[in-house]
Amino acid sequence: MTALDDIPTHDLNFFLHDLRTRRLAQMPADGGVVLSGGAANQFYFDWFSEHYRGHVDRHIAVELFSLPPDPLPEGVEWLARTLGDLSPVKDDEVDLVFAGQVIEHLWPGDMASFLCEAHRVLRPGGALVLDSPTRFITAALGWTQPEHTIELEIDEIVELLGLAGFIDVDVKGIWLCYDRDQARTLPLEVFGGGDQWPWRKRIAEATDRPKDSFIWWAEARNDSRRGEAAAVRRRVREIYDQARPTYFERMRSEVGQPTTTESDRGFRAASGHPGLVLRGPSIAMPPGRHEAVFRLRAEAMRFGPGPHHKIAEVEVTRDGDQVVAEWSLTARNLLPGGSEREVVLPFELSDTAFNSELRVRSLGAAPLVASLPVAVHEGVGRPARQPCARATARDPARVYGEMAMGWSRRILGWPARRLLDPRVEGLRNHGQWVAATVSARIDARTNELGARIDRLAELVERPVAASTTTERSLVLPFVLSSLGSLTPGTTILVTGSNLQPVSTVLSTLGYDVETAPLPDDAPQVAAAVARVDANDSASVKRAFRAVAPGGLALLIAEESDHPRLNRLLSGWQIDEEAVTELEGPRVPKLVLLRASRSATVKDEPAE
Repeated sequence: MTALDDIPTHDLNFFLHDLRTRRLAQMPADGGVVLSGGAANQFYFDWFSEHYRGHVDRHIAVELFSLPPDPLPEGVEWLARTLGDLSPVKDDEVDLVFAGQVIEHLWPGDMASFLCEAHRVLRPGGALVLDSPTRFITAALGWTQPEHTIELEIDEIVELLGLAGFIDVDVKGIWLCYDRDQARTLPLEVFGGGDQWPWRKRIAEATDRPKDSFIWWAEARNDSRRGEAAAVRRRVREIYDQARPTYFERMRSEVGQPTTTESDRGFRAASGHPGLVLRGPSIAMPPGRHEAVFRLRAEAMRFGPGPHHKIAEVEVTRDGDQVVAEWSLTARNLLPGGSEREVVLPFELSDTAFNSELRVRSLGAAPLVASLPVAVHEGVGRPARQPCARATARDPARVYGEMAMGWSRRILGWPARRLLDPRVEGLRNHGQWVAATVSARIDARTNELGARIDRLAELVERPVAASTTTERSLVLPFVLSSLGSLTPGTTILVTGSNLQPVSTVLSTLGYDVETAPLPDDAPQVAAAVARVDANDSASVKRAFRAVAPGGLALLIAEESDHPRLNRLLSGWQIDEEAVTELEGPRVPKLVLLRASRSATVKDEPAE
C-alpha cells in the first residue's frame, strides 16, 4: 500500500488516484474470478495486478467505448459491451466485481441493470466493490466531468445495493471536502484547506465521513436472496429524474455578471459586450431526440433595433466545440424591452455525446440576461421541430405597454413640452394613467388565472406524481391528445389498471368520467380508455359496448397482446397506432392504439 508521505501532492489527479489505490489494496481479496468494469487500457491491468492483494485466476474485462490493449494481458477476457449487459457471464461465476469510477458513467437503464447483473454473476458471499464522486460535494463545488451522467449520494447507493440483493454494505470516504461544523465547502485542491484543514487531516477524517467526501468507496456482499429488479429500475429512474436537472445549474459565464433577484438568478451581459453569457455544464448527453429550453430577456435600449436585427444565439455542442444545433434570435424573437422569453432549441443525438454544453451568446446589440437553470427535456419521443421563442409565465403585455409608452415619451415628449400647448402635458399624464390602469387590470387577470391553474395543479399533482414514468411521459399525453376534440362535460369511460392518473386529470379538466362498468340500459359514451389485461377481456368488451357509434376507443397494452387487439377491434377503424420505445432490455414495450366505432360494428367485438 502506498505510504501517506509517498502520495504525490503536485497534481490533483495523481493525488486522488493514489488515495483510491490505497483503498484497492485494502479491499476484499476474494481472488479467483474477477470482473472489472471500465477496464480501459493496459495501465488499468498493471495497476490492478500490482496493488490487489488477492490472486486472480481469470479476469473478465467489460468496456464499451475503448479498444482492448493489444495484446491482452495473460488471463484477461474482453467483453466489448455496457455493464448493463453481462449475459455472456454465467450465474454465480464470479468472486469479485470491481467497478472503479464507472457507475456515474451509466445511463439509468444500464445503471439499474448493472447492479442486478452483478448480483446474478456473483457467487453467494462474493464481493461487489465500486466507488464514485459524491453528488452533494460535486454540486457544492460546481464540478462536472465531461463523461458523467449523474453521481450518486451515499444514501442512494446504499439503498440501491440493498434492493439489488446485497448485504453488509460498507461505505468509506476519500478526500474530505466539507466542514460540517462550519457548514462550508473545502476546496478540491490539495492545499486548499489552509492551516485548519491540512491535506493529511482531510485524508484521515474522510474515511468515516463519506457524505462529506469527494469520493465514496462502497463494498458489499452478495446475498443468496434474489434482488428486486423492478424496484431497482424504478428507484434509479426516480434518482435520475430528480438529480439530472440540477446539473444544468452548474453553468458559467465569460462576459456576464451574476444577477440574483427574489425569483430568479442568472447572468447579465451589458450592451456592447458580445460573447458567451452562459455555457455549461460539460457532461454526457444520451442518444435520442431532446429539447434545450433557455430563459432569456433583452433589456430596454435607448433606441430599439429593427425586428430582424440579431441579438443573441443559442446552441448545443458536443465533444468540445462540435455544434449539434444552433439558432440566431432577432429582435422579433427577443423583444428588447425586458420581456422574458422561453427559447426552445430541439436537437438529436445518434449516440452518447460527451462534454456537451448549452450555450447562450450575446451579440452585443442589447443588454442580455440568461436565467438559470437551463432545462433539458430528454427523450421527447417525437420528430424534432423548429426552434421557437414563446412567452413565459411572466406577463409580456405589461412590458410591451411600458415599452410603447417609453418610446412615445421619448419621441413626442420633448417637442410637446417645448413647442406645443402645455395642455399636451396633461394629455401625456392622462396616457400614463391609462397605461397604469390597463397594467393593473392585466395584473389582476393574470393573478386570477394563476390561482385557477394552481388549484387545478393541486388536484392532479398527487396521483400524477405517484404514477410511473411511462404513464406520465407516454400514456397520459397520448390520451389527452387523442381526446382533445371532445368538449368538457362529455362522458368518458376509463377502465383497467394503472389508469388512475388518467381518470383524475380528465375529471379535473371537466369531463364526466365513469370508472365502473356501465349497465346495459345506460346511455352510451363518447369515448372509452381501456388498459388491456391479458387475463381479462370481459372488461374491454364491456367498454366497447358502451361506446356510441362514431365514438373513440383508446387501448393501452403490452406489445405481446398486439394480436389480441386486432381481434378485439374487428369492425372498428384504427386511426392511430404506436409502439413505445421504453428504456431497458427487460422492459416491455407498450402499444398505444386509437380506434373509432362505425355504425355497423357489432355490439360485442369478436375475441
